[in-house]
Amino acid sequence: MGDFPLNDPSIAIHYDVIPVKPEWANEEKLQEFLYERYRRKDELLNEFYKTGQFPGESRGTVQVNGWLMLRAQVFWMGSYYLHHILWIKPLWTFVVACLYSMIF
Repeated sequence: MGDFPLNDPSIAIHYDVIPVKPEWANEEKLQEFLYERYRRKDELLNEFYKTGQFPGESRGTVQVNGWLMLRAQVFWMGSYYLHHILWIKPLWTFVVACLYSMIF
């Protein structure tokens, strides 16, 4: 998010990868875990608001490649258009023609 918006350094993302544990099937254990995560989140936010960075080692900033994002968007738009022309539009036309012939 380093380029969004206008290189504003106040935008930060902190994440943890937490493996799922079987004991969380118990609602009370899951509730304890979630309360602990919210407490940890509040600590992280307090530290971030005081110092401008999250505690612990910094993994650096992520630079978003604009051209790669543009290519991905063009791919998905082209894919949608191709599917629309090849099967969505003919199927919709067929369904409407069938409904029209049943009514009139």
